[in-house]
Amino acid sequence: MTTFRRIGWPLWGPTLLFLAGLLLLGCDANNNVTPREGALEGKVFDVSGKPLQYVLVSWTLDRTRWGLSDASGKFFVEGVGFGEQTFIAEKTGFRPTTFRAAIYSGGISVLPKVVLETASFDFKEVKVEKVSATTALVTWKTTDYTNGIIEYGETEAYGRTVREPDLQYATVHSLEITDLKPNTKYFFRIVAARQNRPAETSTGHSFVTLATYDDREVPSTPRGVTAALTEQPNTVTIFWSPNSERDLRGYRVYRSESPIGRFSAIEGMLIAKGQERFLDAGVTTGKKYYYRVSAVDLAGNESGPSEAVSVVIPGLLTQEVTWVRANSPYLLSGDLTIDRTGILRIDPGVEVLIADTDALRVGNPAKVEVTVRGTLVASAGQDFPIIISSARSTPAAGDWSGITFLSNPSPESALVNVTLAYAETGLTLTEATGTFADTRIHHCQTGIAASRNQGLRLASLTLEICQKGLMISGNTSPMVTGCTLFHCLSGVTSSNNDGLTFEGNNLLEFTDFGLMTNEAGGTLLVRNNLFVSAVGVGLHVLSKSPSIEYNTFDAPYGIRIDQGNMPIRKNILVADRSPGGMGLKGIEHLGGAASLPVVGPNAVAGFPAGKDYVGCASAPGSLASRPVFMKDEAGGGYDYRLSVPFPDGLDPWGIKRETPPR
Repeated sequence: MTTFRRIGWPLWGPTLLFLAGLLLLGCDANNNVTPREGALEGKVFDVSGKPLQYVLVSWTLDRTRWGLSDASGKFFVEGVGFGEQTFIAEKTGFRPTTFRAAIYSGGISVLPKVVLETASFDFKEVKVEKVSATTALVTWKTTDYTNGIIEYGETEAYGRTVREPDLQYATVHSLEITDLKPNTKYFFRIVAARQNRPAETSTGHSFVTLATYDDREVPSTPRGVTAALTEQPNTVTIFWSPNSERDLRGYRVYRSESPIGRFSAIEGMLIAKGQERFLDAGVTTGKKYYYRVSAVDLAGNESGPSEAVSVVIPGLLTQEVTWVRANSPYLLSGDLTIDRTGILRIDPGVEVLIADTDALRVGNPAKVEVTVRGTLVASAGQDFPIIISSARSTPAAGDWSGITFLSNPSPESALVNVTLAYAETGLTLTEATGTFADTRIHHCQTGIAASRNQGLRLASLTLEICQKGLMISGNTSPMVTGCTLFHCLSGVTSSNNDGLTFEGNNLLEFTDFGLMTNEAGGTLLVRNNLFVSAVGVGLHVLSKSPSIEYNTFDAPYGIRIDQGNMPIRKNILVADRSPGGMGLKGIEHLGGAASLPVVGPNAVAGFPAGKDYVGCASAPGSLASRPVFMKDEAGGGYDYRLSVPFPDGLDPWGIKRETPPR
């Protein structure tokens, strides 16, 4: 049966009882005193529906008003103030449960069922650590490893949840409740469970969100910020992932021309929540810009800036721009054309990465092209070279178009100590002026293509692993000096030039030929060059034969002349690199003249009898002996300088160098 009792009172108890009585008593129309108290009756069960005995049910405002459940689970609490009241049911081994009931004056309210959960662990230190106008951070601990959710809402019916990650069991817990209303009271409780065990519920708690004007909680920093180019010139689109704050007002976009410089808000305006993108049309071709985005809430709180993203603006460059080492690398994602009034300066140590598609979709949309009609100055020392290459993680020849100097009138243009890599044609020179020296070009389909240039000078260039090394055609008096071509399928193709000087170059490990020449006329000179390969022809002359002297050939096929008579003298031809150490032909003339042309004197050794001179005769003083090279004493390599003067010290034959080939 229902039990009820009152506990003893201290000395000040009567006074409190008197005051409470005044509150709990009322008067009717005739001023008769009427009670303003009521009672609560109900039953308590466990989660399986079994009645629970000895459950203490008490009024939370006055714990002296309580009742203890009997064997049927029935309890009775009297002397409770009228109105909506909160009660708590407690029993050892079960989780305390709070509930609400409406109490009526002079009446008995009946609550048919109160359910208590078995307590296999305890909730401890349930706290609301941080509250803003739209968020609340709730933390708690459990005495066992649990995984749980927070049920919350504007009433004790809750209705919304936020949960921990699945299968994440812990004893220390933290969850953020978002998308809340400002200046609003929220109720919440925690429902958690041990692995493979029934869920258990904490007692209820509450918090009040801040009013907007009291909010000091800054929004989270925007994420996923990206800068993208479109086909529209001189524009950049910045976009990012949306923030989740309910009181978010919008976003600010900041821009700088340096990653460590001052970022300024663009246009001083907010990008509205829900837009999450900004089109920047105030940019200049050739410049690199950095962008950051922040979030701003209704209270004016601003988040920290996002990570900076950058973009280089392609298009038509009409003014002077400098690419500095501090901003390296520069990712070029579209065609860049330097107009006649434009100047691009690239500082030593800068790396330029070229995308494999053209964002502007002009010209060849599949390749980024760099065209110079004005001035490009890329000049560096050995310590800080300039690198221009493919941006792909696994680059290949032809990833980008290359650099083209086209009818540029500026002699200030220069490529000095620059590396060009993975282009279709590394460097194209057409009616170009400028200085092109000490530059390395590798892994291109064609290293250099030069045509219709006046007085072209190519010096100390290195071309490596290109299908076609150097192609020069239709130029006037071009000079190629001190260059090295290494592992190119075909070395140098020279045709229709008015004059040619080819001196002091190294053509190494070619497959088809080292140098093929077919000129229009003028003074032609092939002098002091080194041709080394285990396959292919060293020098192939189609017509308009040049003067060929002081060269060294180590190839199975040394010199081949299709037509024409020219001086071929003081050259050294050996076949050390040929299979079996035996060459195929030394010097061959295919002119078919009745009287054999005479060439020499030369030193031709390592070829079968009758194959040292084919279709031609050797001049007096020619030798069939092999000199001693520096490489013979040093143990390999490409140092074909003479160890001792050959054939004498007055006028040594072969290459004349102070330093070995690079």
